Amino acid sequence: MTESGSLLVDAIWHTWHRRGLSPRATRRGLVAVLAVVALGASPAFSITIGGSFGASGAGGSLNGQPITVGDGGSVFEVDAFVAIDGLDLNGATAGNSAQLGVDGVPSDLILTFSSSRSSDGTDLVLSYALANVGTSTLAGMTFLSFLDAEIDEPLNTFFNEIATASGTLAAGQAFEADEPGYVSGDIFDNLRAGSLDGSNAFPPEDDVSLALSFDVGDLGVGDVATFRIMISEDGDRFGAFDLTQSDTDPDSTTRITYSGDATVDRFMAPTSPIPEPSAALLFVSGWTVIAASARRRAAARRAMVPRRAD
Repeated sequence: MTESGSLLVDAIWHTWHRRGLSPRATRRGLVAVLAVVALGASPAFSITIGGSFGASGAGGSLNGQPITVGDGGSVFEVDAFVAIDGLDLNGATAGNSAQLGVDGVPSDLILTFSSSRSSDGTDLVLSYALANVGTSTLAGMTFLSFLDAEIDEPLNTFFNEIATASGTLAAGQAFEADEPGYVSGDIFDNLRAGSLDGSNAFPPEDDVSLALSFDVGDLGVGDVATFRIMISEDGDRFGAFDLTQSDTDPDSTTRITYSGDATVDRFMAPTSPIPEPSAALLFVSGWTVIAASARRRAAARRAMVPRRAD
């Protein structure tokens, strides 16, 4: 770290302690600060990724992966959860859903994760394809996505931000915007429970985190459910609904738009085809028809020729 970066971290540490933040919250903030300092100056109006996502899609500075959004945003944590009716997918942890970056993918499911950026670098798309490879239907499956991002945290802290909800939710879609659970919010508890409460706790300004969920119903054997999550710096979105995070500081211009969609490809078992007749049978049948036709033509010609008189 450069000398200026070290001085910045030291100043922020003392400032946050004077504000009365707990040591845990202070350490959490410093993780994000260090990520921004490590990346150095990022291009304005773009999303940069320093490292790779985890195999299940976990990312952000908490997971050792600096991500910046625009000229002032940074991602502290991004992860996904899966809930299935009647199943406890996380063992001793409270709730029933599996946090993919911690608990892994539930049995009978295979996850294919990928990430991509738009050609102009302003949109980050996370794609999760979950296939039921078990022997029975998975009843009532819900996918949940969590984003904890900050805007201009090194300049004005992470607890002066708000969120807005815009548009119309799709069928089976839900949302929540709340403090991420380090102090007072219940968003993380709801993610673990597999059910978001549809509320926006902002304003007043605070530390913002966002979540989206998609209930796709039963996932049959061979079905594949695909979920796309977009983190956008320039207001793009999937579907007709989004959550937007912004900073109340008038000098902070970054806005983070968060949206997603879901599709399910249903497996159709092949039906038994009608057996095709064998080539030999077709050959014999063809010659039978030809022979019968020839006999009819010959009989017709004989009928047209008069009998010879004796």
